Amino acid sequence: MIEPGDCLPTIALQRADGTPLLLNDQRIAGAPLVVALGGAGGLKAQAAFAEAGLGFKAIEAAEPDAEAGAHVLYDAKGAYGPAVGIHGAAYLVVAADQRLIAVLDGGLKPAKAAAEAQALIAAQTVSARPIEGMHAPVLTLRGLFEPELCEKLVKYWGRQDKKPGGVASSSANDNEVVRTDYKRRADVILEDKKLFETVKARIARRAAPMMFRAFQFQLASMEALRLGCYDAEDEGFFGRHRDNGTPHTAWRKFAMSVNLNDPASYEGGGVVFPEFGGDVYRPAAGDAVIFSCTLLHEALAVTQGQRFGLFTFFTDAQGLAAQKAAQQRSRAAGKSGVVVS
Repeated sequence: MIEPGDCLPTIALQRADGTPLLLNDQRIAGAPLVVALGGAGGLKAQAAFAEAGLGFKAIEAAEPDAEAGAHVLYDAKGAYGPAVGIHGAAYLVVAADQRLIAVLDGGLKPAKAAAEAQALIAAQTVSARPIEGMHAPVLTLRGLFEPELCEKLVKYWGRQDKKPGGVASSSANDNEVVRTDYKRRADVILEDKKLFETVKARIARRAAPMMFRAFQFQLASMEALRLGCYDAEDEGFFGRHRDNGTPHTAWRKFAMSVNLNDPASYEGGGVVFPEFGGDVYRPAAGDAVIFSCTLLHEALAVTQGQRFGLFTFFTDAQGLAAQKAAQQRSRAAGKSGVVVS
């Protein structure tokens, strides 16, 4: 079943006149929306959501009806409900970026459903701020991980043996080297199968569609999932670097950093992109920053407390082919390469 934070599926629907329409159409996307499934979207519902100032669409598993209102869309093959795991009446409350906020009971009275949707949308809305100067071309995602998952990942890190975070090396003999003058982070590879599959599902359903929308990037593979801690006791930091500047990392296309704990619990530790001004990214727990591996960036020193994060790299089909070829060469030479998930 679709869960809060997941992207809506891109399934072709039809308007009353039979012409095709997607819910991410430019005439619909960019504003919060309520989608009614399973007969929850009658005229009373349409009026209630309109009065609340909310966009509203009802999807019906039927052939287009030229007499119906403009708020009705048609799914003659009945594919939409099963695609989101909903087989009865329900209201999908959707954010402006086409990600699910919540699923409401389709049996609610329209006025109550509209009021609940309005409150949920208001809680998710980010206040606009003036754009000044240069800003890094990065994708920020709210709520990639839910609080419970963040807590499980931090606890997993706490139970495992830690290794100093390595730095990619151009050496023909080493893939990574430890340089405490350049990076101080205690890392653990996520090897728990259940946790790994949970994280992988969040990436596939929440991050990958947004990366395609923002960058026209089709994710084909990701490297091992690393859980890391920048600790003030070690003045944890990572100096300025790019993530694909060596023969062992050249196939990397995008990097992802997910914050796992509340930034109010530590000081420092933000991420900056010095080629694009001085903005400091300190996302909330569960939020992600995704960016091109060619961007120069650094993790500022944590001066108090601990900053926990999950880190990985993504590549596309072309990059994956290059990565596999490099791994074959490394194995032939009796060397190890970057771990792929």
